[in-house]
Parts: sequence; structure tokens; C-alpha cells
Amino acid sequence: LSVPNKWGYVTRPNKCKFRAQNRKGEWYEMTLSGLGAQCTCHENAHLDGQLFIDVVEEFVDPEDLEEA
Repeated sequence: LSVPNKWGYVTRPNKCKFRAQNRKGEWYEMTLSGLGAQCTCHENAHLDGQLFIDVVEEFVDPEDLEEA
């Protein structure tokens, strides 16, 4: 959705551990798995300035997805 008319596959880890700060500036760590890990890695990529087209492994035609 961030790149109009471009669809593709991106592999993200199924498990991640990250360190962050809360609103008070206190550090904490969290380990996530499954969809939570994939979403966190996706959002972190935005913070790093990465776009979908920078990490896509294979572009696909949306019409091909509808036939599957």
C-alpha cells in the first residue's frame, strides 16, 4: 500500500527481541513471535527509512493472487 500498484513478497522473522524506551525514557526489552514479530519488524523498517521496494523479494501481479 505504500507503493501504489506494486505487490510482492517480503520475508520477515517469526521471532524478534527489541529494546526500546517508554514515554518516561525508561528502557525495556520485549520478545515477540508470530505476527507480532513480523509487524514489529515491518514498523521498525519504516523508522529506518526502508520502503517495501527496498526489501521485496519478488514482485507479483495482483491478478495472479486472485486466481490462487
